[in-house]
Amino acid sequence: METVGELDAGKKAEIGVMLIVYLAGVVGDLLVIFVILYLSEYKKITHWYVLQLAVADLIFLQTIPFKISEITHKAWILPLWLCKAKQGVLYINYYGSIIFLTLMALDRYLAVCHGLSKLSHRIRSRRTCYVITAIVWIVAILMCIPVMVYADTIGDDPNCVCSYSYPGDTRIIDCEYFEEDMGHEALILFNSIVMFIIPLITISVCYMLIIVRLRRRHDSSSGEGRKQKTKVTIMCVVLVLLFATCWIPYYVVQIVKLKGIQNGTEAYCSGLNTMTIIFLYLNSALNPYLYNFLGTFGKRIR
Repeated sequence: METVGELDAGKKAEIGVMLIVYLAGVVGDLLVIFVILYLSEYKKITHWYVLQLAVADLIFLQTIPFKISEITHKAWILPLWLCKAKQGVLYINYYGSIIFLTLMALDRYLAVCHGLSKLSHRIRSRRTCYVITAIVWIVAILMCIPVMVYADTIGDDPNCVCSYSYPGDTRIIDCEYFEEDMGHEALILFNSIVMFIIPLITISVCYMLIIVRLRRRHDSSSGEGRKQKTKVTIMCVVLVLLFATCWIPYYVVQIVKLKGIQNGTEAYCSGLNTMTIIFLYLNSALNPYLYNFLGTFGKRIR
């Protein structure tokens, strides 16, 4: 087993970046969770969903120490159940995040475009919000069961890594998926289309309708009220843009690997995979600072 001092410069830099992302993200997410609870902001529907995102991000960031351990030792040295838990947490965060971002977009749409309707008030009630939240977390966990079932340590002992072992003895390397099986391909395509592209289209439509509504609005709401709604909407839009920016490279690489990255060296493909993973962690680390800079938390706490 290698130590950090024996790693090459690239791996040391990767570990350094991950440590910075981890520390910044954990501090930021804990601060957001504390502020939302301290200021009772969770009573506002949008901020309640922001709280769920912060919790999901905080849990997701806890997988970084395991990743650093694997990089340092060039192998997964921990029990198999921790490998399964780590892989499951990755997708619980993803499924929960994309669903809550979609719910935030729908909530903003109802608040801005149908704020006075009875249906909007019923859907946006705290009781309904809590029920929806419980359902989302349960669905996210259930959807991760196949991921945890197929999570396994693969490779040649003692250099096994934590990844997935699909039916058909699929071998996974940096540039492509060999002996491709339908189950693995279905998982990637499902996550890419059903749990990424379709939600992003839904979110984009909601915010486009909101922008059109805000530009046309000349109703009885106060200028301060309109300003507040606009500020919250901008925060939600930026969160979605950050999420899309950080996750699109990952899915592009995953889809391309189904057919193989042409003329790609192992070093190039490994670096590409590392970059996309760091982007995922970066998303969870930056989110809490967007809540504070673009939301109302900073102003309220002062």
